[in-house]
Amino acid sequence: MILERFWEKLIDKIENIDKGEIRQYIGELLWERGLLENIFNSLTEGILVLDFDNNAVYINKRLNEIMSIDINDLFGSFSFYDKRLAHLILESKKEFKDEIVEVSEPRHRLLKMSKLALLSKKGKPLGGIIIIDDITQERKTQEERASGERFATLSQLAAGVAHEVGNPLNSLQIHLELLKKEIKKLSANSQEKLVGFVETIREEIDRLDKIVEQFLEASRPSLLKLEEVAIESIIKELVTFFSPEFKKNNIKIKEIFSPYIPSFLLDRIQIKQALLNIFKNSLEAMPKGGNIYISTFLRGDIIEVVIKDEGIGIAENNLYRIFEPYFTTKTEGSGLGLMITYRIIKAHGGDIKFKSKLDEGTEITVILPLKRDNVPLPARFGRLPPFKNFTGSHNITQKKNKK
Repeated sequence: MILERFWEKLIDKIENIDKGEIRQYIGELLWERGLLENIFNSLTEGILVLDFDNNAVYINKRLNEIMSIDINDLFGSFSFYDKRLAHLILESKKEFKDEIVEVSEPRHRLLKMSKLALLSKKGKPLGGIIIIDDITQERKTQEERASGERFATLSQLAAGVAHEVGNPLNSLQIHLELLKKEIKKLSANSQEKLVGFVETIREEIDRLDKIVEQFLEASRPSLLKLEEVAIESIIKELVTFFSPEFKKNNIKIKEIFSPYIPSFLLDRIQIKQALLNIFKNSLEAMPKGGNIYISTFLRGDIIEVVIKDEGIGIAENNLYRIFEPYFTTKTEGSGLGLMITYRIIKAHGGDIKFKSKLDEGTEITVILPLKRDNVPLPARFGRLPPFKNFTGSHNITQKKNKK
C-alpha cells in the first residue's frame, strides 16, 4: 500500500521534473548497471544474488556456464538438482566459506562455494550472495600430477625389487631342481617324506615370482597397442573363461548389452586383463554363490561397463584403500589386481568408479572414451581420486585427507 502511494505521488510530480534531468539520471543508472554487469560477468567465479526470501535476483554469466542452466529459468523461486547444493544455497542462514560440494547434475562438477550476507546500511538482512568456483579441472590436474609422481617412484622401486628379489628366486629355483635330482637317489620311503616338502617350496617360489611379476606390471608405464575392438566380445570371452568357476560356486551371470556400442580403439590384451581382475574379485567375494550382473551403456562419447556382484562387499573404512598397492582383505592375493586395472583404464583415457556395501555387494563401473582425442567427463560420475578418502556406498568423491 505504501509503495502504491509512493508511485502515485511520483507520477503526479514527474511532469514538474525536467525531462533532460530524467534522461541523464536514467542514463547514469543504465551506465552503472552496465558497468556492474561487465564487472560481474568478467569474474571467474559464479555469482548468485538472493533476496530475503531466497529468490534469485541476479546471476552472472559464469554461473550459467558452471551449472548449464538458462539464466531466465533462475529468476524468482527455483531449485537445483543436487540436494546438498540446494540446502547450502536456499536453507543455510549462516555464512560459510570454501565449502566443497560435488554435484552430478546437470553435469558433474566439483564446486567450491562461499555465502556472504547481504545487509542494508543499517545492518538489516536483505538476502545473500553465493560465490561458486568450479575447481573440477584444477583438482583433476592436481590428482594426475600426484598420481604421476607416485607411479614414477613406484617404477624406480620396482626395478630395485625385481633385481634384489628376482636373482635369489632364480637361484632357489635352480637349487630346488638339483635337490629333486638328489632326492630321486634316495629310497622310496625317504622320497615320499621329502617330495611334499619340495613341492611346497616350489609353490612358494612360484608365488613370490608371480608377486614380483605383478609388481613390475603394476609399476611400468602402459604402452598401448590399439586396435578396433568390440568390448562385448572381451566380456563374453571372460565369462566363458570363468564359467567352470562360476558353475562350481553356484554363480549365475546376468548380461544386458547395449546394441548401440560400436567397436572402438582399445588395447585388447590390457583391457581383458583389467576386466579379468574385476571378474576375479567378484568371484572370490561370492563363496555362497549369487548373481553377477554385467551391463554396457553408450552415453554420448562414453562407454560404461558395469559389473555388479552380490558378494560380501567392502567395509566403509576400507573403501578409500582399494587402489593401494598390496591392500587386500583376502587371505591370498597380492593386492595388486585393482591397482593394475586402474592403471590400464587411466592409460586408455578412462575412469573407474566403485560402490560397495558390506554384506550387500560391490558395483564397479569402467568408463572408456569412444574417441581417443576427446575424453569428456561423464555426467553421472566424478573422477576417482587415487588413494583418497571415500564415504559409504556412494560414488567415490574427493574429500580432504585424514591423517
